[in-house]
Amino acid sequence: MYMIEKETDWREFLTNAGVKPTRPRMLLARELFERPHFHFRADEIFYNITQKHDLSLATVYNTLDIFVRAGLLRAIPFTGYCLYDTNATHHHHFWDEENATLIDIDPQNIHISSDIPIPAGKGVKSMELLIRLS
Repeated sequence: MYMIEKETDWREFLTNAGVKPTRPRMLLARELFERPHFHFRADEIFYNITQKHDLSLATVYNTLDIFVRAGLLRAIPFTGYCLYDTNATHHHHFWDEENATLIDIDPQNIHISSDIPIPAGKGVKSMELLIRLS
């Protein structure tokens, strides 16, 4: 969790991540990183932030994409939409279909065989495990 309280600190936070610190980006960073890690849809953050600030939905989506590329967020794609995770460290998830929520799994609790055959000419970039719950 990032606990940054001053606007100048948000500017430094974004700059250190390689992100140009515009006003909308600093507003979204504050909205996302002043609380414990959580999962969200872009429309949820758009609704929350537009209760206090005037931002367009396109700005929110573009900023989330910039944060993902900078390694500040993780994007977890689903059919028709994407969930975002403020915990950008390597970890896995349960997907609770009944409640439509992601639940973090500690990576230390996952053990996968290294004997998984990788297609010829390919290498493993990363691995994410999603366990669907009913």
